[in-house]
Amino acid sequence: LFRSEEIPRWHDPTKDFELHLKPSSSQKRSSRDWIGLFPVGWKSLKDYAAYVWVRTYSVLYFVASAFPRIENAPTASFQFVYVTSSGEVLDATPPFQFL
Repeated sequence: LFRSEEIPRWHDPTKDFELHLKPSSSQKRSSRDWIGLFPVGWKSLKDYAAYVWVRTYSVLYFVASAFPRIENAPTASFQFVYVTSSGEVLDATPPFQFL
C-alpha cells in the first residue's frame, strides 16, 4: 500500500511528512482506516507516536507538530503502519530515523 521508494532513511522532524499510498483495487478503504507512526519493535496498536485517518485520500500528511511525542530520536527507528478499521495491519514501511 505504501510507495516504499518514497520513504527516506532519515527525516527532519521539523518538516511535514508527505506519505503516498498505492491504490489497490482489491483493498477497500474505510474512513476509519488509519496510518500510525510506530517505533520499530512495537507490540501493540496503542504504541503509535502519531496517526492520521486514511479517509479516501492517496496522499496523507503528517504535520511536524505531531512529532514531538517521539522520544529518543534520532537513535530510534520508526515506520508507518497501515491499520484497518477492524485493527488488521495491512502494510508497514521500511524503518527510518529522524535527524
